[in-house]
Amino acid sequence: MKPRPTNTNDSFRTVQSAGIWGVCVVVILAVLWIGHTSTQVFFMGVDRTTFMQEKVSLGFEPWFAWRALLSLHVASAVVAMIAGGVSLVLGVCQTVLVVHRWAGRIYVVAVFVSGLAAVPLTFTATGGILAIGGFLLLNHAWLKTTIMSYRAARERDIASHQKWVAWSYAITFANMTVHVLTTAMTGVFNSHAVAYTVAIWIGWPINIAIVEGYRYAAQSRRHRQDGRVSR
Repeated sequence: MKPRPTNTNDSFRTVQSAGIWGVCVVVILAVLWIGHTSTQVFFMGVDRTTFMQEKVSLGFEPWFAWRALLSLHVASAVVAMIAGGVSLVLGVCQTVLVVHRWAGRIYVVAVFVSGLAAVPLTFTATGGILAIGGFLLLNHAWLKTTIMSYRAARERDIASHQKWVAWSYAITFANMTVHVLTTAMTGVFNSHAVAYTVAIWIGWPINIAIVEGYRYAAQSRRHRQDGRVSR
């Protein structure tokens, strides 16, 4: 018996299935990180976080406006992570596209609120001028990729939109990556400040590299499926 030929719908379903599995992983990470961050900042209190204890041990004294900006930055980043996740799921599944678009708009606004609130906070970053420079670059990349994603969506350039929004959402997870890398590298450098500074510079590029690796694998799989269809 000859094997059933693969058709275009089979190819689409295969790629879509791979995308859904990737989205599931991202959503699980988002839920875990939102729970971790919200618990520490809004329920336990920011003063009890390792982040704040390290800053205070170095002589930093947070004032009211700084705390308000930090709360705004974190809250809007959480909204961005939720809205981005909803938009991502609906976009990959190609369903309820009206909600997908509105979730995307909420994501863009939340990114800008969080990014702008982060600018004054950046100049009090642990690690000095190198950490400040790393955060400014990270913030610029986050806002830039988000702008490019929104512009591509408005122009109906779906391929560019998918690339830019994937990069933007990857950078949304930068705080999680910085936290993990700082914990892992503190023993290596024997300094929390040095590990934190290094993590700021390499965290978000690692996220983008992972996203691009996944996108490349998905595209290669699609091309292999399309090649079978054309035979």
